Amino acid sequence: MSDPKTLTFLPTLRPLRTNADFHALHEAAAADQHRVIAPTHLVEKSGGVVGYCSLGGATPMLVWLDSQKVQARDSLYLLNMAENLAANAGVRQLMVPCQTDSPFHPFMEKFGYSAAGKPFDIFLKTL
Repeated sequence: MSDPKTLTFLPTLRPLRTNADFHALHEAAAADQHRVIAPTHLVEKSGGVVGYCSLGGATPMLVWLDSQKVQARDSLYLLNMAENLAANAGVRQLMVPCQTDSPFHPFMEKFGYSAAGKPFDIFLKTL
């Protein structure tokens, strides 16, 4: 049997519900030098905020355009079309992975996207 003094409570994961939840999350993340990106769920442990997760909070948009057959003007037109389709479908935030050697990379912030932070890789898992 475990000593009750050494028991730690497991963290809980619950939907973000209030502005107070949102502010507490941002304060806790900032204190730990982390950004908060499209949070949907709050992680709490021992009565305090210890994390978050985003389950569908940012819709991923994956893009490939032929580097020889699609011109810059075509790319901007297609990006705008995709953003409008997403907005019309109710998407509130897009997440666009962009390789550092992509011709788009130097222009992403000019297109209105903000960097989520560096460095990180995106990992995929089929459920």
